[in-house]
Amino acid sequence: MNISTMAESSCSEPPSRKDGTNCLPISESGGKHMKQKTKHRGNLKTDLKVTRAPGIDRVTLSYDEDSMLCYFYLAKGSKLEMHEHPQSQNGFVVKGHIHFIKGNGEVLDLRAGDAYYFVPNDPHGSEVLEDTELMECFTPSRDDYKD
Repeated sequence: MNISTMAESSCSEPPSRKDGTNCLPISESGGKHMKQKTKHRGNLKTDLKVTRAPGIDRVTLSYDEDSMLCYFYLAKGSKLEMHEHPQSQNGFVVKGHIHFIKGNGEVLDLRAGDAYYFVPNDPHGSEVLEDTELMECFTPSRDDYKD
């Protein structure tokens, strides 16, 4: 998809949180920005943390219908039961140590700096070995995470 088909109008300023839009640099436009409307814009420091399970908190940072960006805080010793969802899941371990257990029994031993990916409907769960923080992107966005 050409990014210009998503644009609503041109803007000459860098992104601004006040107007509820996201200005994206477009190389074809000589460095100008174009506005793209988002349905939610978040802030890691000020947005509400939602408890997903004991010891697992989530902040939904931004989303539209096509994708969603979330940040997770996971306490040492917490577990997320085996589950699956129709979204693909890309993630990055910001800090800590976590085991993701896949439906086939494979264990992903991940530490700060590691990235991971789950295809849609790929069963997985987790065991948190140290206090851990994750950045995750879901495609398409998850209705249950739209706070």
